[in-house]
Amino acid sequence: MRIRKKVRLLPGPSNSDGWSLLLTLLLASFAAGCGQSKPTAPAGGASPSPKDQSSGAAKASVPERPDAAPQTVASLYGRHCAACHGEKGDGKGIAAVFLYPKPRDFRAGNFRLVSTANNVPTIEDLEGAIARGMPGSAMPPWEHLSAGARRELAEYVMQLRRDGAKDIELAIAAEEETERTPEELEEAIAPLITPGPMIEVPPLPPSSAEAIERGRELYKTKGCAACHGNEGRGDGQQQMIDTEGFATRPRDLTRGLYKGDPDPVVVYRRILAGMPGTPMPSLRDVEPAAIADLTHFVLSLSDQATRDATVAKRQQISAGRVPRLPQTPDDTAWQAVSATRLLTMPLWWRDDPHPWVDVQAVHDGQSLAIRLTWDDATHDDGAVRADEFEDMAAVELYQGNAEPFLGMGSKETPIELWQWRAGTANRSAEDFPSDDYPFDEPIYRQLLKGQQLPDFITARAAGNPLATRDQSGADLVAGGLGSTTFRPKASQVVQSAAVWKDGRWNVMLSRPLQVAESDGQSLQPAERYSLAAALWDGAAHDRGPQKRISLWNDLKID
Repeated sequence: MRIRKKVRLLPGPSNSDGWSLLLTLLLASFAAGCGQSKPTAPAGGASPSPKDQSSGAAKASVPERPDAAPQTVASLYGRHCAACHGEKGDGKGIAAVFLYPKPRDFRAGNFRLVSTANNVPTIEDLEGAIARGMPGSAMPPWEHLSAGARRELAEYVMQLRRDGAKDIELAIAAEEETERTPEELEEAIAPLITPGPMIEVPPLPPSSAEAIERGRELYKTKGCAACHGNEGRGDGQQQMIDTEGFATRPRDLTRGLYKGDPDPVVVYRRILAGMPGTPMPSLRDVEPAAIADLTHFVLSLSDQATRDATVAKRQQISAGRVPRLPQTPDDTAWQAVSATRLLTMPLWWRDDPHPWVDVQAVHDGQSLAIRLTWDDATHDDGAVRADEFEDMAAVELYQGNAEPFLGMGSKETPIELWQWRAGTANRSAEDFPSDDYPFDEPIYRQLLKGQQLPDFITARAAGNPLATRDQSGADLVAGGLGSTTFRPKASQVVQSAAVWKDGRWNVMLSRPLQVAESDGQSLQPAERYSLAAALWDGAAHDRGPQKRISLWNDLKID
């Protein structure tokens, strides 16, 4: 009996070894069915510049959304912060390996945004970072948390720093074979955890053309241009390492991507003190008037609207009732539906000039339809070869006030995930692993007289959405990082359709409002749900955790 095999995804062994061929076939089928990760590839470079967005402007930010019940600050930190910063605050959370820039190690005390002369942050410094987040990174803003919760989190972060400082001092004492009394230990760590005097900022004169020009000259002579580039585009020195050994890079000041508040007083302090733990030095030997000029020049490289647009804001998305749902992603009926613009945050740094997704939602009393629209200069629907990655999008849904961790929920609070993949529905049979088994040659097919051969792609035969060609949408459930699970074929109630035209994706996901418990979460009008969006750009080699995500937002079904 002759067994011959043709597989695209995995290299095949010699035809002389039938058992090896069969084993390889099974592995290929399993990989296709389970969505096996592709070999690690370098992160994509700068994304091409898509067209300007034209959908509706974003709605105003929603007010604070308190948790359903009071929680300890430890549980609040554990739910929102620990996955990145680690349970102990050491920057080694379960998600940290997927993030760049890396999460801060609170225990080491290398805080970047400080307002004091000794570089120890005040509680207010930390509160500001928590509320605003870190634009351009995976650190989201937590402005929607109550002021009290943000204060408690800031104090908890300083407690983690205190714990880290104690451990360092105890390790030094052990190495020196000495002992420290509690009093000696407190005395040793006090300078490390006690904020010093505030950096004094003189009254800043108004910005003027003359001040900006003086600042431009200082920018060149004081070494700023060597890193940030002559025009402030972040295209100077690129090979940089921070004090923790991680690669870092200068910011593009023209894009308004400030890690901290771009208020002139705050920028003045940052220029004067530098950024602890980074290659950015202090300019304490420069006269206050010159620092003021330099502040005006740096701020002149972007306008206030540009700076404001880099900070993600929680939005409300309203799903109004319509007589008939739009039938396709480019149905003209969508033109009458207001769009809410969400800013997405890259989990791995990228230079993307248009990091937004516009979200629209409607229902007809029976089903809910959500349309995602975003700029993507390349149409990537091939994911067959090892160097190919497909465009993807997903919507996370959760009901309840105590929202879980944004990244795939948690074990205690799972989330529902609607997913679309560009490389599924558009594939032909030739794009899937195909195999010739005994009697699969044309001459044998004639002898079989039209009888249907079994599907040898076992994952496809079992109905795994990753291996099927009949739909590009899928309904999943997730209870934490690495827990994403497909619902069985019978529970795949999410439908999807997509249109790519002129550098823009329009993707529509729809699902009945009322479903069986095994098929997902039923959705009720007049209720409020949490919604987050995720986008994968195949051209940027996005896959798995390398993607762009939005904040949790409010979805209200009218």
